[in-house]
Amino acid sequence: MEFKVKKVRQELDELGYYQSFTSESVPLIEKLVADLKTTTESLQKYMKIAQNAIEERDNLQLGAEPYKCDNARLVKECNDLHLTFLQYKEQNEKIQKDLKRRLELLKSENLDCHSEREVLKNRVKEDIKKLKEQNLQLMEENEMLQCQMSNRDKEIRRLSALLEGGRPLHAIKKDCCCNKGSHDGISTMQEEVNKILQEKHVLENRLKESLAKQHEAMKRALHLAERNKLLEKEMKDIDHLALAVEAECNNTVKNNTEKVNRLQDRMHESVIQIQALERENVQLKQDKQELSAELDAVIVEKRHLQTVLETSLEEKKRLTDRINNFTIIEHDLNMEIDRLTRLSGEQKRKIAELECSLVSEKVEQKTRMIEESQALQRAPSVQNNGSRLKNRLFEVCDEQDQTSPQRTISVQKTGGRIINRIQSPNASPSRAKNKPKKKTSSKRPSKSESPTILPQPSLQVPANTPQDTAAGSARCCNCHCESCSSSKHLKELLDKELEYREQQAVRCVENLKSEKDYYMREYHKMLEQMKNFPSRSSSGSKSDKTSDLLQKLAEKEQTVAHLEQENKVLSKEKFNLLSRLESTRDFPDSSVDGPCLKPNCKRIERERDLLRADIERLEEERDSLKYKLQNLSESQITDQDRLQRRLMEAEDQIHKLEQERRELMQNQGTRRATLDTLEAQCDTLKDQLRIAQNELTQQRALYTQLKTLHEQTDRSLSDTQSKLAQAEAELAGALDNLRKRDHDRGTVSKEVDMLKNDIQIMKSQLAQIDQEKDELLVRQSGGVFVEVCSNDRFQVALDDKTEKLATMEHDLRSRDKTIASLESMLNELKKKLR
Repeated sequence: MEFKVKKVRQELDELGYYQSFTSESVPLIEKLVADLKTTTESLQKYMKIAQNAIEERDNLQLGAEPYKCDNARLVKECNDLHLTFLQYKEQNEKIQKDLKRRLELLKSENLDCHSEREVLKNRVKEDIKKLKEQNLQLMEENEMLQCQMSNRDKEIRRLSALLEGGRPLHAIKKDCCCNKGSHDGISTMQEEVNKILQEKHVLENRLKESLAKQHEAMKRALHLAERNKLLEKEMKDIDHLALAVEAECNNTVKNNTEKVNRLQDRMHESVIQIQALERENVQLKQDKQELSAELDAVIVEKRHLQTVLETSLEEKKRLTDRINNFTIIEHDLNMEIDRLTRLSGEQKRKIAELECSLVSEKVEQKTRMIEESQALQRAPSVQNNGSRLKNRLFEVCDEQDQTSPQRTISVQKTGGRIINRIQSPNASPSRAKNKPKKKTSSKRPSKSESPTILPQPSLQVPANTPQDTAAGSARCCNCHCESCSSSKHLKELLDKELEYREQQAVRCVENLKSEKDYYMREYHKMLEQMKNFPSRSSSGSKSDKTSDLLQKLAEKEQTVAHLEQENKVLSKEKFNLLSRLESTRDFPDSSVDGPCLKPNCKRIERERDLLRADIERLEEERDSLKYKLQNLSESQITDQDRLQRRLMEAEDQIHKLEQERRELMQNQGTRRATLDTLEAQCDTLKDQLRIAQNELTQQRALYTQLKTLHEQTDRSLSDTQSKLAQAEAELAGALDNLRKRDHDRGTVSKEVDMLKNDIQIMKSQLAQIDQEKDELLVRQSGGVFVEVCSNDRFQVALDDKTEKLATMEHDLRSRDKTIASLESMLNELKKKLR
C-alpha cells in the first residue's frame, strides 16, 4: 500500500498536483491518473490527426488547383465544341432539308417526265400504228388501182388493135352483124358496148378518182412522213431530254450520295470526337470520383474531428459544471468558515463568561468554606448559581442562529454537565473521569457530521468535602488551582477543536483552490487547443460551431460575472470579519482578575496574532484572486478577440468556399448541359445508325429470304421433278403390276372356277359314292373294307383339293388387297400430279 501511495504521489508530483490525499482514495486517484493519461494521449493523437488532416487538405487544395484550371479549360473547349457542333448540325439539317426538298421536286419532275414520255410514246405508237394501217390500206388500194390500170391498158390496147385497120365502127358492126347474122346479136352487142362504154366512163371516173386519191394518198403519205419525221425528232428530243433528266438525276443523286458520304464522314468524325469527349468525360468522372472519395475521407476525418471536438466540448462543459459546483462548494465552505468563525467568537466569549462565573463561584466557595456555620447552605447557593449559569447559557443559545439545534443541545449538555459536577461534590473522581470520557468518545464529531457540533470537554470539578475549619486556606488554594486547571483544560480543548476545524476548513479551501487552479489550467489548455484546432468544415457546421462558440463565450462571461459577484461578496464578508475582529479586539475583558488575568491576556494576544495572520492570509488570497481575476478577464478579452478574428476568417473562408462551390456548380451545370446535348446528339446519331443498320439488316434479310426462297423453289422444283419422275416410274411399275395382277387374277379366277367345278364334281361323286356305299352296305357286308379304303382315298383327295381351294382364296384376298392399295396409291399419285 505504501508503495502504491509513493507511486501515486510521484505521478501526481510529475503532473503538478501537490495536494495531499488519504490512503483510501489511492485506487480512485490511480484510475483518475490513468484516465488523465489516456485522455492526454488520445488528445495528442487526435491533435496529430487533425494536423495531418489540415496538411492533407492543403495538399489536396494545392493539387486540385491545376485540375480546376484544366477543368475550366475543358469546360470552355466543350462549350466551343458544343457550339460548333450545334452550328454544323444546323447547317447539316438545313442542307439535308434543302436536298430532300430538291430530291422530292426532282423525283416529282422525273415522274412527270416519265409519265409524259410514256403518254407521248403511247401516242406516237398509236399514230405510227394508224399511219402503218393507213399506209397498208393505201398500198392495197394502190395495188388494186394499178391492177385496174393494167386491165384498162390491156383493154385499150385490145380495142386499139381492133381499130388498127382503119375500119370504121359501123363497118365493124356490120361485119359483126354479118358474121353473126342476127339483129338480136347486134342489139345485145350494142347493149354490151353501151354497158362497156358506161363501164369505161365509170372506170375513167374511178381512175380519175383513184388518181386523185392516189395523189391525195401520196400527199398524205408525204405529210405523214414529214409528221413521222417530226415525231421522230420529237421522240429523239424527248429521249435526249429524258437522258438529260436522268443524267441530272444521276448527277444530283451522285452529289447527294457524295454529300451524304461527306456528312457520314463528318458524322463519323463527330462520333470519334464524341467518343474522345466521352473518354475524357469518363476520365473526368474518374477524377471526380477520386476527388469525391478523397473528399469523403476528409469529411469522415472532419466528422471524426467534430466528434472529438464535441467530446472535448462536453468534457469542457462537464469541467465548467464541476468548476461551478466547486465554486458553489467554495462559497458554501466560505459561508461555513464565516459561520464557524462567528461561532468560535461566540464560544470564546461564552468561555470567558463561564471562566468569570467559575472564578466568582470559586471565590464564593472559598468564603463559604471559611464559614463553618454556613456549610449546609452551600448547596442551594450552588444550585442557584448553576441555574443562573444554565439560564445564561440558554439565553446565549437563543441569541445564536436558529438553524443549529445540535449546537444548542451540545451547549445545554455542557452547561448541564458543569452544573451537575458542581452540584455533586461527593462524587468520586473516578466516576467523574469515566463519564466524560464516554461522552466525549461518543460525541466526537466525524467527517460526515456537521461541523457545528463541538466536542464536549470533560470538566472535572474535584469534590471538596470540609472536614475541619483549620485547613480552610489550604482547601481554598487547592480549589483555586483545580478550578484554574479545569478552565485551562476547557480552553485547551476548545482551542484544539477550533484549530482542528480551522485547519479542516483551510484544507478544504486549499483543495478547492487547487482544484479550481487545475480546472482553470485545463480550461486554458482547452482554449489553446481550440485555438490550434482547424476551422475547416462545411458552411452549416461552421455556422453551428460559431453559434456554439458564441454561446460558450456568453456562458463564460456569465461565469466570470458570477465569479466577480462572488469575489465582491467575499470581500464584503472579509470586511465584516475584519470589523468583527476589531470589535472583538476592543471588547473589554474586565471580568477576569486575580491570578487568571495573565493567561487571558496571553490567550487574547494569541488570538489576535492568529487573526492578524488570517487577515494577512486573506489579503494575500484577495490579491491573488484579484490577480487571477484580472488575468482571467485579460485572457477572456484576448480569447474573445482571437475568437472574433477566427470567426471573421472562418466567415471569409466560408464565403470563398461558397463562391468556389457556386462556380463549380455552374461549371458542372454547363458541363452537364454539354454532356446532355452531346449524349442526345450521340443518341440521335446512334438511332440513325441503328435505323440504317436495321434497314440494312432488313434488306439483307430480305435478300437472304429471297435467296433462300429461290433456292427452296429450285430445290422444291428439283424435288417435285424427281418426285414426278419417281411417281411416273412408280405409276409405270404400278401399271405393270396391275397388268400382271390382272393377268394373275384372270388365271387364278380360271383356276378357281376349275377348282369349283372339280369340287362340284367331287361332291356329286361323293353323293354317288354315299349312295353306292349304302347300297353296298345293304348288299355286301364282306366288301366293306374295300369300300372304306376307296372312300378314304376319295376323302383324302377331297381334303387336298379343299386345302388348295382355301390357299387359292387366301391368295386371291391378299392380291385383292394389294390391288386396292395399288389403286389408292395410283389415285394419290394422280392427285399429286394434278
